[in-house]
Amino acid sequence: MEEIKTEETIIAQEPQKKKRGRKPNPNKKNYYFCAEQEKAVADYISCEDEKEKNRIFNEILKPAFTKMIESIIRRYNLYPPDEEFDETFDDTMSFLMTKLSCFDPNSGYKAYSYCGTICKNYLIYKINQFIKTQKRNSSYDSPSEEALNVNDSLKFSYDDLDPRKTFLSELTGSTVKNIKLILNVPDVEIKYIREFITLRIRVCLVVSVGIRFLIRKSLYTIS
Repeated sequence: MEEIKTEETIIAQEPQKKKRGRKPNPNKKNYYFCAEQEKAVADYISCEDEKEKNRIFNEILKPAFTKMIESIIRRYNLYPPDEEFDETFDDTMSFLMTKLSCFDPNSGYKAYSYCGTICKNYLIYKINQFIKTQKRNSSYDSPSEEALNVNDSLKFSYDDLDPRKTFLSELTGSTVKNIKLILNVPDVEIKYIREFITLRIRVCLVVSVGIRFLIRKSLYTIS
């Protein structure tokens, strides 16, 4: 007699697929932030006795926070390049304790998630600040191409403090401006006119200085 296969028998005869993933070990305790630590956070925030707060932190919270911060730094590779590991750890622990009082135990969120987010974001912030500082320093050390190609006329010189040079510059600018208004000269030719006038004024100033020197010398000889 032929056996009639039902849907149940077909499912039972099919090989069962193995579940992927590692089987949890019920005998191994690897949880560092459980209900005890959640309650300790709430007690620490609501406690007004400094001695009791220190006890809660040292006995319950500090071991859990230590494990949390070390795990976050190593798991996400959040190592600020300009700091040693101990310095980064202590700085993150201090920052976490300043923000712990902002957590609301009645908000429905876990203290574990809140503290982990605070630590992770703070470490990312420190690394970003280091990167910004490096970029800023490199920009100072390596001047841009525009800074290297600055027009020589725009560079500072102690000669700019000379009143004669100031007078010469003002006189040249005023003369060139008047010529441009009278003759309607294009801007391209103004450059050459400015150089010519500057040269002529310089020659006149040199001649005037020479004449003044000769006059003084002759007066000194007469006296």
